[in-house]
Amino acid sequence: MNILFGKPIIRKETLNSGLAGEVLSVETSDNMKFVLKTYKDEVNHSIDNEWNMMNILYEKGFNVPKPFEKSNNTIVMEMINGKNLGTIFLENKTISEELMHDFTNLLYQLHKINIENCSKNGNINSIKFIKNEINQIKNIIGDNNICFKYISKLEKMSLNINNEKDCIIHRDYHPWNIILNETGKMFVVDLECGYGDYRFDVAWTYTLMERSGFLDFSKTFYNQYENICGKKILDFDVFKYLTILRWLINVMNSVEYMRKSLNKNDEKIEYLEKLIKNGIDQIGCL
Repeated sequence: MNILFGKPIIRKETLNSGLAGEVLSVETSDNMKFVLKTYKDEVNHSIDNEWNMMNILYEKGFNVPKPFEKSNNTIVMEMINGKNLGTIFLENKTISEELMHDFTNLLYQLHKINIENCSKNGNINSIKFIKNEINQIKNIIGDNNICFKYISKLEKMSLNINNEKDCIIHRDYHPWNIILNETGKMFVVDLECGYGDYRFDVAWTYTLMERSGFLDFSKTFYNQYENICGKKILDFDVFKYLTILRWLINVMNSVEYMRKSLNKNDEKIEYLEKLIKNGIDQIGCL
């Protein structure tokens, strides 16, 4: 793409690149700046989901970049000038109580959005949600014999969980998917959103940060969420187990794909393999 909204693109910069596609910042000849998120052909279903959810959330006043346009494999969205919260966290080895509260509250506000007129799933209960997740895991597990035993245990663990009303969930909520703009306002990006149980998001964030060596962050986040929602999060170990398993399958498949790639990145593979070991240790403790 060399023309955007009728104007030549004069500058491009890659912000992020992965197996599914890449994220670019671009500037047009009239000094307007945008973000382009491109998807590879095999994940085109994801672009429709992200585009739809971005529009739903933007129209409801939630803090996401303004969506402008979608083509076959690209979303054009507002450029948010700022820094992602993960970078701030790593630079300071911690984040302030205020930022932690805002980070946690933003997720809670996402879960509170009224989905009566936008959910295609209807009201699904928590057991059905987990069953759907397990079925999806079975469809992508391939020959990964290591994880078969975990599926069986998850099925048993989830038989009698407490039911929660379904809501919009982000599915990959963490500090690196939060941009803090120049006025301190937080925006959520990388919207893999769907509908489901809010505990999936809380567990995903908790286990991701724990696995990365930031257990104190996980515990503070968890306590903050309970304080903000005003109730105890029940059956949390079940959702921790689910999110760790889901993450393990995704990353193991990615590593296998990377090993076969002509341009494989051995350093990244080694890094991911260490995280996989951490994930197996995590799930083994539950």
